[in-house]
Amino acid sequence: MGPQEHAFRSGVDVIVGTPGRLLDHFRSAYAKLGGLQYLVLDEADRMLDMGFLPDIRRVLRHIPRARQTLFFSATIPPPIADLSREMLKNPATINIERRSAPAVGITHAAYPVPQHLKPPLLARLLKNGEMHDALVFTRTKHRANRLASISASRTSTSSAFTATARSRSGPRRSPGSRAENTASSSPPISPRVASM
Repeated sequence: MGPQEHAFRSGVDVIVGTPGRLLDHFRSAYAKLGGLQYLVLDEADRMLDMGFLPDIRRVLRHIPRARQTLFFSATIPPPIADLSREMLKNPATINIERRSAPAVGITHAAYPVPQHLKPPLLARLLKNGEMHDALVFTRTKHRANRLASISASRTSTSSAFTATARSRSGPRRSPGSRAENTASSSPPISPRVASM
């Protein structure tokens, strides 16, 4: 916590951290955020899912009430809506995603069958024309390849789309190397940033 303590003592413009790490610092006299103007809760729904709500409430006791608070959340479940009513005054909601609607022309069916009967059932449904195009999800790469080979032997085309663990997880990044896009009408500044 040495570099983070130094950041508190010397002052920074932006602190990026987890609620738990901030609470660790708040146990010490140097961790004062009396001049805080903005609080940003990114991925508020995920933090709620991960059990951070009690920690967020404890962090709020250490920061000024007079501030601008921003919530960024992919979804607004009832506990997040409750928290926003509790923390925000006259909030404005900006929804950048249109509401999803059910796809037209797609049918869904469930066939509860034992594991060993799944490949023959799929082959039968494809062969009899009950399914013209199908997207099949499997739990493992091995099952996807095996199912594609069974399907290919009974239909004209079939492909398995699989990936290794590395390509599924995307490019590797070092901790704290998250890029953010910002736009401003004022001249660009270089804020001092501390990662907690």
